[in-house]
Amino acid sequence: MSDNPFGLAGYTPSSYGDAFADVYDEWYATLGDHDLVDALQRHLPPGPADVLELGVGTGRLLDRLVTARDGTTDRLTGIDSSAAMIERARTVPSLSGADLHVGDFSESLPEGEFDLVFCGWNTFFNLPDTGAMTRSLVLVRSVLRDEGRLVIDAFVPGTDKIGRAHV
Repeated sequence: MSDNPFGLAGYTPSSYGDAFADVYDEWYATLGDHDLVDALQRHLPPGPADVLELGVGTGRLLDRLVTARDGTTDRLTGIDSSAAMIERARTVPSLSGADLHVGDFSESLPEGEFDLVFCGWNTFFNLPDTGAMTRSLVLVRSVLRDEGRLVIDAFVPGTDKIGRAHV
């Protein structure tokens, strides 16, 4: 992947996260993530599960999933292109045992087999091109268990209001 995938001077895959890590949770505190967390839970076994979040950012969604699955000791893994976002995620108490990585999820994924891989709030479509999206999906398939699930939370274009597609 090029260091400047969007053709903007000085822009790199980590630019967004690095610029907004300190205010991200405050700005997005009121997002309605309950439907996404409910969908994620439906795709997990009742006992401990292995979960990977693509574009984990500050860990906001993983934290909400931990809260929703109170008492379940899931193995949590996340990857994000921004070191600043990952550093914020490492301060979230519920994620103290999470395996958090700085990296491009279209180039490599953390090792392991996962029951659930998910990507929230259009993050998948922040990848610079269809080649990166395809590489990411191939990588996801390589780490999903046979009965594992991929959930991508995304805006559905062409509607009057925000719609979500949970695949």
